[in-house]
Amino acid sequence: MRYTVGDVARLAGCSSYLVRRLNNLGYLKCGRDYRNRRIFTDPDRAAKAIRKLLGENSVTDDTQEK
Repeated sequence: MRYTVGDVARLAGCSSYLVRRLNNLGYLKCGRDYRNRRIFTDPDRAAKAIRKLLGENSVTDDTQEK
C-alpha cells in the first residue's frame, strides 16, 4: 500500500511541512508516483525516524510511570 506525506505526518504527530522538509534534506527516503507526489512504502519506519530526529523518547507511557 502507498502512504502519503499526510499519513506519515499523522503517525509521527507532526506537520506535513516537516515531513517534506526532512525528505528534502535527505533524512527520510521515499519514492514518487506518476504525479511526482512523495510516496512512503513503510510509514512506520519514517514516523519512527522523525520521532528520533525530534528527540522524542520511544519508550511507552507504561514504562515511564514505573
